[in-house]
Amino acid sequence: MIKQNELRVGNWILSVSGEPFRVNAYDLVDIERFPHNPIVLTPEMLERCSFENVKGLWYEHTEFSIFLTECGGVYFGEVLNVDSPIIARIKYLHQLQNLFFALFQKELEVKEIA
Repeated sequence: MIKQNELRVGNWILSVSGEPFRVNAYDLVDIERFPHNPIVLTPEMLERCSFENVKGLWYEHTEFSIFLTECGGVYFGEVLNVDSPIIARIKYLHQLQNLFFALFQKELEVKEIA
């Protein structure tokens, strides 16, 4: 379950029925009354966010890079840039969206998730 303070308008999460949707202002009010789940980072999800696969589980974006580690079928991302070895460790799409916005003051473009 995701806590309300982890989300921003525009984040992608999974509905109660498991369907992906973008959070709006109305959703934030009721988010804790219904058990919503995060969308796990995967190679496919990074590609929907305009990350390019460089080699193996290494992905690059114009702003920074992510190295995915797989453990038991679950991916964890280490966010890197040239100046800092590791900026953050993330597991979910909404964390990536929030980090991107915090660092660059612009939204991470996510191709429609169906």
